[in-house]
Formats: sequence, structure tokens, C-alpha cells
Amino acid sequence: MRTRLFLPLVLAAAIFTAQPVLSQNTTELYRQGNAAREARNFSAAEQIFRTIISLEPNNANAYIALGVALYDQGNLAEAITNYRTAIRLDPNLALAYYNLGLALYGQRNLGESIIGLTQREIIVLS
Repeated sequence: MRTRLFLPLVLAAAIFTAQPVLSQNTTELYRQGNAAREARNFSAAEQIFRTIISLEPNNANAYIALGVALYDQGNLAEAITNYRTAIRLDPNLALAYYNLGLALYGQRNLGESIIGLTQREIIVLS
């Protein structure tokens, strides 16, 4: 009888403590990704931020970080896609609009670039 009661308690404890461990893991992954980027190892940073997204697919900041790693590698099209995903997930992130504007400018898409930068200014001023 005790075994029957004990096992559900252990399982429940494991389920309820899993989220803080995940948070600690993503915090460490962010640290590693930023360190890789600072060391100019952009492909490693890209892989680390992709891992964060696989763990937390609705994390808008992870999409921004991935976009930056892609931008650093000259992959503007995919960077733009990630910045737009971040904006869709959280339309109040000024950094996503700013980075989107820079990436669009890098593609010589000046019209959309100005719109992205203007939207960022509107959010910052709000």
C-alpha cells in the first residue's frame, strides 16, 4: 500500500520541479550562446539559440538572439524571419523591430527598413 502512495508522490514532485530546472538550463544556454557570439563563433551561437527555441518555442527573446547570430553570419533572410517571429510572439519588443530594420536595410529594402525602425520608435516612446 505504501508503495502505491509513494510512487505518485515522487512522480508529482518530478513534474512540478521540472520547470525551474528547464529555466536554469536555458539561462545557462543563453550565457553560452552569448559567450560564443562574443568569441565570434557565430555558428556555435546559432546552434545554442536553436536549442533554446526547441526547449521554449514561444520565447521571443530566443528568436531575437538567433536572428542576431544569423545576421552576424550574413544570413539576413533567415535573421529577418526570426525577428518577425519574435514580433509575432511579443509585439512589444523594441529590439526585434530595431534588428528587423537593420536586417532589412542590409538587404537594401529601405522602405520596409524605415517602417521597422519607425515601429520600434513608437514602442520605445509608448
